[in-house]
Amino acid sequence: MPLVTFPMGEPVIVAAARSPIGRAFKGSMTSVRPDDLLAQVIEAVLEMVSQLDRTEIEDVIVGTGSPKGEQGYNIARVVCVLAGMTNVPGTTVNRYCASSLQTIRMTAHAIRAGEGDVFLAAGVECVSRYRDGLPDDEGMENGQFAAARARSLDRAAGGAAAWDPPAGLPDAYIAMGQTAENVREIEGISRLEMDEFALSSQQRAAKATASGFFEEEITPIVLPDGTRVADDDCPRPATTLEGLAQLRPAFRPDGQVTAGNSCPLNDGAAAVLVMSRSRASDLGITPKARIVATITIDRAERLNAINESVLTAALSCLERAASAEEVRVVILTGKGRAFSVGGDLSSGAGGGIAADLSFAAQTGSFRRFMTISQLLRKMPKITIAAVDGPCAGAAFSWACACDLRFATPAALFTTAFITAGLSGDFGGSWLLPRIVGTARAREFYLLIPRIDAPRALELGLVSGIFDAENFLPNVREVAERLASSAPMALTRIKQNLNDSDRLTFAEALDAEAYRHVECMRSPDAKEAAMAFLEKRPPEFSSPTRDDPMTKSRDLR
Repeated sequence: MPLVTFPMGEPVIVAAARSPIGRAFKGSMTSVRPDDLLAQVIEAVLEMVSQLDRTEIEDVIVGTGSPKGEQGYNIARVVCVLAGMTNVPGTTVNRYCASSLQTIRMTAHAIRAGEGDVFLAAGVECVSRYRDGLPDDEGMENGQFAAARARSLDRAAGGAAAWDPPAGLPDAYIAMGQTAENVREIEGISRLEMDEFALSSQQRAAKATASGFFEEEITPIVLPDGTRVADDDCPRPATTLEGLAQLRPAFRPDGQVTAGNSCPLNDGAAAVLVMSRSRASDLGITPKARIVATITIDRAERLNAINESVLTAALSCLERAASAEEVRVVILTGKGRAFSVGGDLSSGAGGGIAADLSFAAQTGSFRRFMTISQLLRKMPKITIAAVDGPCAGAAFSWACACDLRFATPAALFTTAFITAGLSGDFGGSWLLPRIVGTARAREFYLLIPRIDAPRALELGLVSGIFDAENFLPNVREVAERLASSAPMALTRIKQNLNDSDRLTFAEALDAEAYRHVECMRSPDAKEAAMAFLEKRPPEFSSPTRDDPMTKSRDLR
């Protein structure tokens, strides 16, 4: 049997739209069926790409948290027919709140696997149309979870002790509001913090509405009676912190989660058209989004202090990102109000590595995890540290290993090793002199100054400062711009710069000549020349699979 291979494509999003978001049961869109609603949104998305013959769509994948009632009967296929695509198959996916996001992942996977070039990913949820007000049928739960269900009901009544992970089976059917209360207890989040975040969300929604930002993405929906709905129901610009504080708990008598600091029940739909980059280029369509990997240090309750679990997860994520051909840029950031305060000293004197190991075992563990800095510096992708709040110790070394660093005004950089009786790790003492100079690096390590964002910019430690409110979107905009660049040129530029530390000038000239000719002979250079002559933006293809740099995690 002959072997047939399909080229792996790079998925890009070329069009997207959403409906207004209506409040369930009492909002503006209670009268529209979910299949009719989503069909209108899909029609709007397809109208954005008139170049596309709809028969090219390989599959329509729809996510819904409750695939029953009017959202049942494989709603994806129903919507295909309603949208006039009777030749296109459809499949429905349920991952509760992440259902529609899962459809985008699946379309991207399908394109990467060579299953096709054009897919529709969509999601719909019309809580108003749940026949009995419930997403799932009562009484259908597996009896093995009876004890766990009883435990959840007891906690919901109030007066329960602090939450601890239970012995035996957890409650697989626990309501989202009860989960929110449990998570709040585990993470130590106060009512005030939740209310402040809710207020910020309302203020941002009001600002986006006033600026016309939402208008660009909303597709007006025509209801069965001919009424046209074009605005979201839920934003409340007059929200105040004092008003939020007066709301009663919604899920437990002694709870902290309220109707004001949790998400409402909604009616809405959204869809995106995902294509292979090559097919988008053939049709003359400029992608709206590319894949940028964001790795977040997630121990906000400990200011993202680094323990062995964080080290293991960071190493795994970076290895995956380094070898993923579709990823061109990697962003490293921290959750909450810190990038990371460095090693968690409570986990051992070494910070992050258990203290009860032998000298050889501790050294071996550290050497293995040092690969994190090696990957950040040498993987064939551009790496960016997005620093908000403290960035200290090991995390500071990680940031130094990245190709670029951006900060918020609240960013604060320090080594902090000597205060913990440590000499430093993750290559910071090698990396920092190459960024700020040897004398400044000595000051950083010996005098441990706290360098704020303006001073960091002055020293060249960061490339820019963005306001906290739009920090990650601004960093991602930089990442998107880099991701749209010629992939071979990106890897060769990074390789040239990395080699400057070990090559003589003559050797560097020789290496540059070789890599420059590699780029000159690549499809990227040809595309750049054609785009220049045709006065259009270039559309670069994925890195060629026979390029050794796409298979390497380490640019040596």
